[in-house]
Amino acid sequence: MQFESSSSEEQVTDDDVDSQVWGEIESESDAEFSEDHGMVNELPANSEDTMINPIDCYRYFIPDEIISSMVRETNRYVEQHVETHKLTKRSKTLQWKPTTNEEMPNFLGIIIEM
Repeated sequence: MQFESSSSEEQVTDDDVDSQVWGEIESESDAEFSEDHGMVNELPANSEDTMINPIDCYRYFIPDEIISSMVRETNRYVEQHVETHKLTKRSKTLQWKPTTNEEMPNFLGIIIEM
């Protein structure tokens, strides 16, 4: 059996191909296996009931610190853009108003819904 090689013409035998086939490895693992699964940190249930709302899951993965960072960096980007580009008086960028921590989750919700 022959394979094309871009670096040079090499002869590859069936024995070479067989040695590249994956198979079972007979060995003992040093790692201990735990059958526990699921989330490491439990989401706090709503105080009204024991149901976990979708917004609780959202806030677990996107905490307020992430939102604040996104707001800060978005506003910084626009400031840098305005400083480094020549903008006309009619430019929409000049009408920019800094985004807030209240707006960013709404924006992300729209993006996720799409």
